[in-house]
Amino acid sequence: MLSRCLLLAVTTLSLAVPLAAQDGAAKPDHPNFSGTWVMDPAKSSANGQIPLPTSAVYIIGQHGDTLVATHDLDSELGKTSTKLTYGFDGKAWPNTIPTSVGPVDLSSTLSWDNATLKIYSTASVQGTDVVQTESWTLNPDGTVLTILSNTSVGGEDYAALTLVMVRKP
Repeated sequence: MLSRCLLLAVTTLSLAVPLAAQDGAAKPDHPNFSGTWVMDPAKSSANGQIPLPTSAVYIIGQHGDTLVATHDLDSELGKTSTKLTYGFDGKAWPNTIPTSVGPVDLSSTLSWDNATLKIYSTASVQGTDVVQTESWTLNPDGTVLTILSNTSVGGEDYAALTLVMVRKP
């Protein structure tokens, strides 16, 4: 069984991973996720070892070849705030996120599948491999961002989250 510290670290990792694109700068046929997004808890869900946040606000900025994402989250495990910067250059981008067990380095490689952003992130937490895959999609009018996330720890399924985020005007 994972220790509580590992649970807190994995939870922080799973909720902190932002957006970027693997195949070059954002293109006109790809959505721009810029804006302030607030989680709709009635439409969001969690399955597994990672609890659904009680509230989440994502502030995303896409400018040229750079993406900056700030995530402010409240959950039963506490409050977290993470700011990460990525480039649209096709490379794995490193970031360091704070966790209850200390800083964790993660690496994210992303790609487009038509209008869906696919995110593949890896980290090592207390010597255990953590892998997260995500799919980010916008509804047709760009007002709802749906994030499907699956996390595995040590090669075993650990959690699945569906976050439904509504764009703030």
